[in-house]
Amino acid sequence: MSEVILSEKSLLFMDVTPTATARTWALMNLGIESAEVAYNPEKKERHYIADKNKTTHTTGLAKTLDQEQYAYKDDPVFEFIDDLIYNEKIGSEANTSILQVFIYRGDDLNATTNIPAKVQDVSIAIAKHAVTGGDQLQIGYNVDFNGDPTFGTASVVNGKATFTEGV
Repeated sequence: MSEVILSEKSLLFMDVTPTATARTWALMNLGIESAEVAYNPEKKERHYIADKNKTTHTTGLAKTLDQEQYAYKDDPVFEFIDDLIYNEKIGSEANTSILQVFIYRGDDLNATTNIPAKVQDVSIAIAKHAVTGGDQLQIGYNVDFNGDPTFGTASVVNGKATFTEGV
């Protein structure tokens, strides 16, 4: 019988210290109820002279993650993004990386090491700082993936991740 894959078997981490010599991968979780990486395929159509119909090829991906997050003091992802919002950071000052961990792609859904993963540089575009009476502060940001990902494996123990390139 096939095993159901739950959402916690696909994890996202953000580097919350992008200017440091070592990465600090913070789990994107607290205050985030949904996360959807949109691949936004770029397509080219060609109509070859001997064909009646067109041919379409995917020529690139423009991956994005439009994120909303409820605010929690001491959550590293919230505090990193909130600093971008407060200081109105743009351009290279709003760059970091995302680590995608695909636990479900391995042989063991309970694995903590040797998990298929990839890292990609991203640009953060701050979108909103929402204050609603009687409700929790909410922030919004757009994550634009840049260049090609680096593939490898990850270890995830107690919510902390490490990435090893090319394994």
